[in-house]
Amino acid sequence: MKTAYNPIKVFHPGETLSEKLSEMEMTVAEFATQAGVPVFVVEAIIAGNMSITAELALAFEQVTQIPAHYWLNAQHSYDEYLLQHIANTFRDRLIESQEQLANSIVHSFIYTPQTQHYAYA
Repeated sequence: MKTAYNPIKVFHPGETLSEKLSEMEMTVAEFATQAGVPVFVVEAIIAGNMSITAELALAFEQVTQIPAHYWLNAQHSYDEYLLQHIANTFRDRLIESQEQLANSIVHSFIYTPQTQHYAYA
């Protein structure tokens, strides 16, 4: 049987970028200038509000020396985690609402063994 690796939490690659900038002792503005991207884009990525595209991954590689494929894989893993989390949340809510509906139907009809009939409660 094949088991899948399902981490509890996956971090947005912006967190890695933030840590790398600290390690390099570089400001967001300096990094943005060297990478050739607007400051607001770097800030949005660090905040986890923007995805890293292939073009950004190449620009980040030039400055951080972290391969572009790392940035793209990190983004892909984060996106997949979010989709699975959303799907699981939706599934759990659907199951919960189905259970509530089933319980309300069961409580609406009460079987009385004496008369062998169902009666509305």
